[in-house]
Amino acid sequence: LSKALALEKKYDWLGARDQYQQALGRVDENDLFQKGGLQEKIGHCLHRAAFQAESQEEFRERMGKAIEAYEDARAHYGKSQSNEKSALINRCGAMTKYLAYWVERRPAEKLRLLDECLELEAKALTEFWNVGNKLEYGRTYNLFPLVFQFFKPPGEWSEVKKVLKRVLDDGIEWGEKAVAALSELGRPDELARAYLVLASCLKNLEFRFVEETPPETMQYLKKAF
Repeated sequence: LSKALALEKKYDWLGARDQYQQALGRVDENDLFQKGGLQEKIGHCLHRAAFQAESQEEFRERMGKAIEAYEDARAHYGKSQSNEKSALINRCGAMTKYLAYWVERRPAEKLRLLDECLELEAKALTEFWNVGNKLEYGRTYNLFPLVFQFFKPPGEWSEVKKVLKRVLDDGIEWGEKAVAALSELGRPDELARAYLVLASCLKNLEFRFVEETPPETMQYLKKAF
C-alpha cells in the first residue's frame, strides 16, 4: 500500500493499480469490506490512467476496466457487514454512472447518466452524514467536481434553469457541509478539494443566472472568489 501511494504521488496510476491488485490478493477472502476498499482504489487509478491514454481506444478500455472495478467494489460492500455499506454501495454506483458518461456518445444518454450519478451521490452523502462519517462525506463530495459543470439539460430556458438551479444549490449545500466537516477534522488535502468543488458550483450559479437576480448572484461570485 505504501508503494501504491508513492506511485500515486508520481501520477503513475497504472503502477499504483498493480500494487493495489497485489495487496488485494493478500486480503482474507472473508474481509469483504477491505476488498471493496481496494477495488475502489483500483477503479480510481484506472479512472485517472484513462486520461493519460494515447488513443481513444485505450481511453475507453481503461474507463471500462475502472467501471468493472467499482462494480466489484459495490458487490463486495453489498456482502459485507459494515454499517456504512449502503453509503459505499451508492458511492460506487455514482462512480460507475460518472465513468460511463465519459464513454457514452448519445447526448440524451449522457444526461441520464449524470442525473443518476447525482441521485446516487445525494444518497451516499446523506447516509455518510447520518452515520457520522464526516471524512467519507467530504471524500465523496470531492469525487464529482465536474458533474455540476457538465449537467446541462435540453429544453426551454424557463424549465432548464429550474433544474440547473436545483442541482447547483445542492452542490453548494453539500460543499458547505463538506468544508465545515473537513475543517473540523483537520484534513487540508481533502479540504482543498472541497473548496475547489464548492467554488466551481458558486461560479457556475453566478455565471448562468447573472441576468436573473444580480445582487444575489454577485454574492455567489464573491463567495467563489
